[in-house]
Amino acid sequence: MAKSRNGRGKNRVTNVRVVDEFAGTDGARVDRMLSQINASQSQVRVEIGAAITIVPSTTTDLLGLFTCVSLRQQDEWASMSSQWQEYRVRAMRFDIYDVNPNLTAFSVFSTFHETVQGSTPNYTFAQVIDGPDSASPSGGGGKLRLTWIAKGTRELEFQNVDPNADSITDFGGMRYASGATSVANSKFQVVVKAVVDFRGRY
Repeated sequence: MAKSRNGRGKNRVTNVRVVDEFAGTDGARVDRMLSQINASQSQVRVEIGAAITIVPSTTTDLLGLFTCVSLRQQDEWASMSSQWQEYRVRAMRFDIYDVNPNLTAFSVFSTFHETVQGSTPNYTFAQVIDGPDSASPSGGGGKLRLTWIAKGTRELEFQNVDPNADSITDFGGMRYASGATSVANSKFQVVVKAVVDFRGRY
């Protein structure tokens, strides 16, 4: 004869949810939504876009960067940083277009990860080439796409949106090097799409 299990859990404590008489299950759903917002400190994920025009020099190599800190100069940043206290850059996508294929310039692009605080990292032409994903856009051959994504504990941490540059930690992004050209005209256009998390609503 099977033993009765009625006695088991007889005094067990269970959660009972009291549903609003008029809101019903919709009210319970809203409660869960608000609870999640509170638990995540009002965390939101937004896209911040940017565009860069690269004009090579006629005398020397041109070296440049677009990093996590560069996003703070975009117009979307001003509106978001006035409402949230902390942020982290999760990823950046760089679409690079050769808009002037008739202008010859040996150019290389690559991404990099480097933790720098209160300053801008410097790179040589050779170091840009040495990047694992380094590539040179081909004139009229379509866009070149590079991707930077946050990795590791440091890069995934939130930091304050405080505008004081000395307290900002940069974690890298895209770097480029372009040789001298005969004419100083626009050569490349870079479209940036960045994924940024904000939290801590003011």
